[in-house]
Amino acid sequence: MRGWERLEPFPRWAMGCLPSPKGRAAVFLVILLGVSVPPESCLSASESCSTPSSEQDAAMELAEQLRLQSAEPELLASWKSERRESVCSWDGIDCDRNCSVVELFLGRRRTGRTLRGQMLSPSWLARFSSLSALFMKGTMLTGELPSGYSALQQLREVAVGNGLSGTLPPGWSALTRLIYLDLSENIALSGTLPPEYSNLRHLQTLLLSSTLLGGPLPPEWSALEALDTLDIAYAAVTGRLPPEWSHLSRTLVELNLRGNLLASTLPAEYSAMGGLNQLLLDDNNLEGSLPTEWHTLSGLKILDLSNNKITGTIPQSWSSMTNLERLSLHGNSLSYCGEASAAMDLPENIVEALSAASTVQVDPLNTAQNCPRAARSIVPWLLLGVLLPCVATTVLFVLGVIIHRITCHNPSCIHRHP
Repeated sequence: MRGWERLEPFPRWAMGCLPSPKGRAAVFLVILLGVSVPPESCLSASESCSTPSSEQDAAMELAEQLRLQSAEPELLASWKSERRESVCSWDGIDCDRNCSVVELFLGRRRTGRTLRGQMLSPSWLARFSSLSALFMKGTMLTGELPSGYSALQQLREVAVGNGLSGTLPPGWSALTRLIYLDLSENIALSGTLPPEYSNLRHLQTLLLSSTLLGGPLPPEWSALEALDTLDIAYAAVTGRLPPEWSHLSRTLVELNLRGNLLASTLPAEYSAMGGLNQLLLDDNNLEGSLPTEWHTLSGLKILDLSNNKITGTIPQSWSSMTNLERLSLHGNSLSYCGEASAAMDLPENIVEALSAASTVQVDPLNTAQNCPRAARSIVPWLLLGVLLPCVATTVLFVLGVIIHRITCHNPSCIHRHP
């Protein structure tokens, strides 16, 4: 799940208002028949729902405070005292079937305005006893992440920013029901990654990119057994890639650590991450060789290791990574020892495996440096589906032969010169 707003495949009233499975079955039938009117048992909140008075008061005070902070009297225009009993119909508020507030959407896309001022006080939010989701992306709220949010035990989804500073509160490890946490694009957010977050066993998505968060990657996070997306790109993370993270093999689909200060070898243990779809480690200081063991990453579609300090050879075993759509290795010092294709220094079976509309980005490979074979090189950006049928034409140009007309019998050959 990405972003501060979600597209729901099913209307909220259909799942939240009907208490019984039979009632929900009736809703499915209504939708299948193409009827858009909700059932009688789920009228609009303003007609059938009265929010608890404590939450009505909290909503009114929150609206007034936000208007004062933002200096916009029309902010949250639907939040009016004469409509206090119908809080569930206010823009940016969703309720459960008991009419308690469960979600607050206070970003610009939902309110039409940009919130300014300080972060919301935990004491205010605590008055919404059933609050499970807090979305405040695209705001100009400032200040530190309140450690007091750790008391909001019902929270399952949090997305806040973009002007926050301070550090990640270790106490947030008490939010054990969290499944989604997005603190990205808070460019003044600094400090280290709390090992205590390993306690967030239900967390599925953790987004911390475009911040100043630094320090090492916590090995303890290998306990995040439900995690499928981890994005800490363009931060200030240092140290090694924890081999312990191989324990995330059952669930992890996307790992994005590009643009950091990581300086270690590539762990062979990551070969256990068979479910990985994207592995982005470019623009770091990673060194050592390419692990032959990674050939087991059969589900990998995007692998970016560019602009590091990786040396050695491209493993022949990588030819089994047949689902790769993009392989980026440029900005390293790589060689190949073995049978090469007629066009390049990549193993022929790797070329065949990747040539179906795939993109490979590498630097000129040196086969003479570590191998007895004479050196041959390829251009840094290869579109394999185009280069192979046109290699004869390319060689002629390199030799400086002037040809008035070159005709390729292969229709995919794109070089034509009068």
